[in-house]
Amino acid sequence: MPPTGISTAQLWAEITQSPRPHRLVDFPRLIDGETIQVAMWVMTQEESFLANLESEKYVRKMLKEHLKEVPKSDEMAEGYNRIFELRASIEILWRVCRDPADVSKSFFRSKEEIGKYLTPDEIGVLMKEYNVVRTDLGPIVTTMSDAEVEAWIERLASAESAFPLAFMSWEGVTQLVTSMARRLVPSPTGSDSPSGQPDESESES
Repeated sequence: MPPTGISTAQLWAEITQSPRPHRLVDFPRLIDGETIQVAMWVMTQEESFLANLESEKYVRKMLKEHLKEVPKSDEMAEGYNRIFELRASIEILWRVCRDPADVSKSFFRSKEEIGKYLTPDEIGVLMKEYNVVRTDLGPIVTTMSDAEVEAWIERLASAESAFPLAFMSWEGVTQLVTSMARRLVPSPTGSDSPSGQPDESESES
């Protein structure tokens, strides 16, 4: 249900018009000994679709030019998948790396210059940074403190449904279920602590 006093249409308008969040990350190359930064935001579903589509188109074009044919689906070699992954990294970075001074503009002048001037390791670092940014800005919960685990258990109990779990990664669900299991089943060592040491109350009894 939308907040009181605002229609669903108004709420959606606010969502679509709000600025896309971004983070500043270190670029994996020093300029005159100084660290520079690039802005990163998370791709939309449409941008993800286009990145994959453009990668596929690029790989097929390259295979036709150099091998004179495109392998059939049952003939795809490991090399095809590797070329696709490398091109997909360029397509993704072209879309997610933004000018820190104006995030409406890409950090790079063209997609071709990414592959022409950056090394595989530099592209790899940028992709790792993007994965961190995606996790940081996304709605999926990956790790939790003890207090956050308690809050999630209370949230699930009050919601009377499993819908909140949609916001959790597999790792987050695993952590939550493990914590709840420890509440239900006593530890064989007589303690829930990672060290396996008994509670002081048990030692004194």
